[in-house]
Amino acid sequence: MNLDDSDWTNSMYISPVSGLENTSFFTDDITNLSSALLKEDDPGESAAASLFCDFLGSFQKHSLSAVFDLLEDYQALCQDKVDVLQSVVLRAGQNSKTAGVRWLLQQESCTWRLIASLYKDRVQLALEDDIMMDLGVPSESEKVVVKQLFQRDAIIRQSQLVVDWLESIAKDQIGDFSDNIEYYAKNVCWENTLHALKMRRKSGGAMTVPLVTELDPDAPFRQQRPLADLDREDDARLLKNLLLSSEQE
Repeated sequence: MNLDDSDWTNSMYISPVSGLENTSFFTDDITNLSSALLKEDDPGESAAASLFCDFLGSFQKHSLSAVFDLLEDYQALCQDKVDVLQSVVLRAGQNSKTAGVRWLLQQESCTWRLIASLYKDRVQLALEDDIMMDLGVPSESEKVVVKQLFQRDAIIRQSQLVVDWLESIAKDQIGDFSDNIEYYAKNVCWENTLHALKMRRKSGGAMTVPLVTELDPDAPFRQQRPLADLDREDDARLLKNLLLSSEQE
C-alpha cells in the first residue's frame, strides 16, 4: 500500500484553506529574516509569529495523504527558526527573552520528530494487522525473539521509539564527535577541583562552596560534596560522548 497515492487520510484531514490559490508569499529567505529579526524589539516573538504562515504554506503544499512529508516540514521549519535565532541569542545573551523563545522552538522541533516516529509506527501496525505471526520456538535466537516481541507489543515498540528520539536529541546537542574537547589535559582528572583545594590550603580560608576534599572516583558520593563547576561540566560532556561512541561501534 502506497500512502502517498491513497486517500486513506481524507476523512481525517480537511483543508480549511482550500480556496486560497497563491501561496508564494509564505516563503521566507533565511538571510533576510535574520537581518530583519536583529532590528526587531522582540526577535523571538517575530520569528515565532512567522511560523503560522510557514506552517500554512507547508500544509497547502502537500497532499492530504503526504502526512509524513508534512510532519518533516514542520520539524524543519521550527529548526530553521532555531538556527536563525541562535545568532541573535549570541548577541543578546542566554538570559534574554529571545533565548527563551529559541528554546521553546527547539522543543517543538523535537516534538514534531517524535510525533512523526510514533505515527509512522501506528500506520505500519495498521497495515500489518492482517499478518499472522508464528510463535517462536525455543531454538530461535535471542534477536529473533526480541524482534517478535517488538512486533506484538505496541507499548514496548513505541517506548523504544521514544528512547531513540531522546538519543537523537542528545546527538544533536553534542554535535560533531570529532570536535570534542580534551577532557583531562594533565595526569590528574578534576584538575579544577584540585587547583581550588590547593589554593584554599595556601590561603587558609574557607571556600564559599564546600568542595570534595578527596579526589578518588567515589568521593563526591561518599562526602556528598560537589566538584568544581568546570569539572562537573567536563564530566557531563564526557558521559554524553561515551554514549555516542558506544552507538557508533
